[in-house]
Amino acid sequence: MPFSPYLSFSRPRSGRKRRRSPGFPIAVAGLVAAVALVSLLNLQPEPVPEPVVPTPVPERPFPPVSVEAASAIVVDLATGKTLFAKDADTARPLASITKLVTAVVVHESLPPETRVVLAAATTETFDEEPFSVLDASGTPYTVTPPPVVRSVSATFSAKDLLSYTLVSSSNTGAEVLAKAATKPGDLPFAERMNDYARKIGMRNARFGNPTGLDEGAAASAVGSTRDIAVLLGYMLRVEPEVLAPTAKKQITVQTSAGPLTVVNTDAIAGKLPNLVGGKTGFTDTAGGNLAVIIDPGLNSPIAIVVLGSSKLGRFTDVETLAEATLAYLSPATSTAAQ
Repeated sequence: MPFSPYLSFSRPRSGRKRRRSPGFPIAVAGLVAAVALVSLLNLQPEPVPEPVVPTPVPERPFPPVSVEAASAIVVDLATGKTLFAKDADTARPLASITKLVTAVVVHESLPPETRVVLAAATTETFDEEPFSVLDASGTPYTVTPPPVVRSVSATFSAKDLLSYTLVSSSNTGAEVLAKAATKPGDLPFAERMNDYARKIGMRNARFGNPTGLDEGAAASAVGSTRDIAVLLGYMLRVEPEVLAPTAKKQITVQTSAGPLTVVNTDAIAGKLPNLVGGKTGFTDTAGGNLAVIIDPGLNSPIAIVVLGSSKLGRFTDVETLAEATLAYLSPATSTAAQ
């Protein structure tokens, strides 16, 4: 049979047994152990470091406050965070806060230098009446709304009449501007107000006229404090020039009949910290309303809105909420021993 290395099992021809080295089994065992160890190490998953979880910083609570208003809200307009809320999503009568929406629709529809006429025999009407408030020392003083303009034929620029209307809460001014801003073929002005409100996210707001005056015993305009905070935030971002005049205690506008000075219906316009703008409102149905933006820090606008307060209480409520906001935003003072 031919020799084949794969099939030969015969002993060597010498007849002598071949002796293996004594260290051979040990070497083989060591090699096997080494291979097993390498395999084990390759299969062992690398240790995963424990995640570092930052210690949460407890959120500072808004200072406890009590307000007369049925609804109130404080919103950080830079972050969208609600700092304080009291029944903030209930729709309530808005009264003359409605004129903020009127102003924006007019501003977007009517060029600012358009000449607008308050015709002869126009009787100016306001929804505000003289009332008393307390100054910082507790002394009462009377706030008197702007003088009533009766039977005066005057021409304003749309821009000046808009400022006059917001600062003095002029119902006639709102009606004249709404008419001037409505061209043939346009939707009725109130429908455009409602379209605008929906567009910017005022979910519970509805408007029936440009003034906010009650229609009979019913409110013509309703919305929540959150709706008005949304409106203020939009105006601040998109049309701050419309709000700007409302931050002043009084303004003077030019008319064809001469300069006309009007006093702000916001009795605390000169007292709030860095007032950016705002609007009052009052009717028998609504009670006292007030919406403002303050900026207590660098580019830190805060909206404060109260609805369903009283004529005097709306101012007290907003001052209370403004003071609480300043306390909330102030850095905590460490009392640890030095």
